[in-house]
Amino acid sequence: MENKRKIEKARQHLLNEILACTKCRPCIEKEILWYNPHTDLDDLLFDFEMKEQEWKTILYGLKCPNCYEPFETQYDLVEIKSDYDHSVEETFTKLKNKNIVKKLYDFNKFISEYPYLGLSSSSIIGTNLFNSIKKGKIYTIDSDIWYRARKFNNESKLFSSDEMWAPDPQEVFIRISLKVLVF
Repeated sequence: MENKRKIEKARQHLLNEILACTKCRPCIEKEILWYNPHTDLDDLLFDFEMKEQEWKTILYGLKCPNCYEPFETQYDLVEIKSDYDHSVEETFTKLKNKNIVKKLYDFNKFISEYPYLGLSSSSIIGTNLFNSIKKGKIYTIDSDIWYRARKFNNESKLFSSDEMWAPDPQEVFIRISLKVLVF
């Protein structure tokens, strides 16, 4: 019974920590592009002191939470939650209203993947934040150095640093606002 409890606790720990695996992260020249810290399954369960047979039991049916591919060995590399992810979870557990927690969690996930698209989130949180910020003091940014950002996945082209600058306005219509609101 003790062994079964240990295995279940170890399995739950893996499920709580793993975000992705090598099969669902993009590669460039055989190098995996991790978005967060990464390690192997064995390191994640180092404190559990798992035996070979226990690993077989843990791995049976264990799949990546992102792409649902099964893990094969305890040495499979996985992407894990960052310190930031843990602090967000800790903050959310302190909140009592589960409806607000779900909205905040969904918005946090959305804004983490699409940092410039907070207003287009299905949550009203982005709009509420924007309206609150809008009431602050307005400053103009005089710098003309701008960078582009985009979500990167397996189908994405790897841009050079020159290609990450703003596109030629003669070729692409660009609408930007140089106003920054500060409280």
